[in-house]
Amino acid sequence: QHLTFGDDGFGNAGTNYIIQMESPEHGGHKCVATSDTSGFIAKKDGLPIKELYKFCHDPVTGKKVRKVTEFAQFDPTILTGREAIDVYLNADWGAPAASQNRISDQEEWETRADGKEYVKAVDAHHVNWKFGIELANGPCTKKAIDVLAERDIVMIADIYASGGGVRVSSAEKSQGLSNAKWTKEEVAVWLETQMRTAFKEIMATQEKYDLKTFRDAATIYAGEQIVNAMQLRGGLHLPYGQTIDAMPVVVSATPHAPMVLLKKIWVVLTNLGKLNTLILRNIRRWLRPILAH
Repeated sequence: QHLTFGDDGFGNAGTNYIIQMESPEHGGHKCVATSDTSGFIAKKDGLPIKELYKFCHDPVTGKKVRKVTEFAQFDPTILTGREAIDVYLNADWGAPAASQNRISDQEEWETRADGKEYVKAVDAHHVNWKFGIELANGPCTKKAIDVLAERDIVMIADIYASGGGVRVSSAEKSQGLSNAKWTKEEVAVWLETQMRTAFKEIMATQEKYDLKTFRDAATIYAGEQIVNAMQLRGGLHLPYGQTIDAMPVVVSATPHAPMVLLKKIWVVLTNLGKLNTLILRNIRRWLRPILAH
């Protein structure tokens, strides 16, 4: 089923998200609204995103050189101002990808140097999405999140929505440490598995603690993962910054973890000096809390 969605922020995150969601492999959905610092534009049957992207970006550098509202002058069916915002708020789902606090518990406008009014924040009470996804950092205020939750509109929190990039960064670190090479396809499959697993576990956390919002569940789930990792790296009693040699922990969730671990074990077993160091380090680690008391 093809759905409509609205994007707030025609930047790197917003444009890439629109392209992905409109692609056949992701459902071929239609972006009906987008925005930048010049304001919103919208078209109920879908914006011509390819043409809009070419118009706004320099073909050589790829940098954004024109505003989205300038594109409206070439198509009288494209809406701007409050009419465009109304289309954005009534799409099947929304993706705020601009900046902080763009969705609040009340509508806010500001008058700029050119004398024109620009929307600073839209009212969560007027949002009619089936769900939303936070592509920007903190695009919803705390009050807005509560309002949306009361209206049964699920907002996928930024700490999860932006988590894919962080996950791949951790894999990149492990790849460097293990001198491994992974194909783009391998990383994509691995990342999808990671994100799907995390989503299921966040939803399970929300049900387990009877939490009101996805953000609360994601925050608690993330906290639990941090505590578990700290335990694996030596325990919560260790001061900040002090850790053990935990290479196996670092690489355990990466695509070629078994091979990397075997390589690590082989290096240790063929280097008695390193083996002695690890044994002594672990002895000190277990004795430290005892000696401290």
